[in-house]
Amino acid sequence: LSLRGWLNYEPVSFQDVSPAAAEESFQQSLATSQRIHSLFGLLDAKLGIAWTHLSAGRYDDARQYILELQATIRQGEHRILTAGTQTGQAALCQATGDLDKAHALYEEAVTFCKTENVSVWGARAVVGLLSVELGRCDEKRANELVEQALQFAASVSSFRVRLTEINLERTRSFSWPIPR
Repeated sequence: LSLRGWLNYEPVSFQDVSPAAAEESFQQSLATSQRIHSLFGLLDAKLGIAWTHLSAGRYDDARQYILELQATIRQGEHRILTAGTQTGQAALCQATGDLDKAHALYEEAVTFCKTENVSVWGARAVVGLLSVELGRCDEKRANELVEQALQFAASVSSFRVRLTEINLERTRSFSWPIPR
C-alpha cells in the first residue's frame, strides 16, 4: 500500500526535493489501510509519514508518529516496521542534537537488522551511525561502516546499493572525507 510513498520518499532523501509528494502518497496509503483494516499497511504508512516529517524538519510531528508506532508495534512482530521505527527514532535524536542517544539507537537498530535480516533498514541505520560517528571514529572504523552499509544494501538490490552510495556521498559532503 505504501510503495508509492516510499518511491516518492527516496528522491527526497538525496535531493533538495519537497517531501510533500511522498507524504501525500503515505496519507493515501493510510486512508486505504484504515478502510480495508490493514494494520501492517497502517503502520507502514505512519512510518513513511514520520520519515517525511524528519526530512522536512518537522521533528515534533515525526516524534509523535514514532512514539505512536513504538506503542503499537510489538517488538519483533513486524521486523521491517520495528527496524524502520528504531532507525527513525535514532535519526530524530540525531536531528535534534542528542548524539549520544542517536549513536546508541543506531547501534541497536544495526544489531536488530543483522539479527532479524532486515537489510533495507540496516543500510540506512549504518549510514546514520556513520554520520554520528564521523567526528569521533577513526579511518578504519569509517571504512568498516561504509562496507557494512554497502553489504546490507547489496543483499536487497542494485537499486538499494545505488541509493546507499548516494546517501554515503551526501554524508561525506557534510563532514570530513571518508576513505574508501
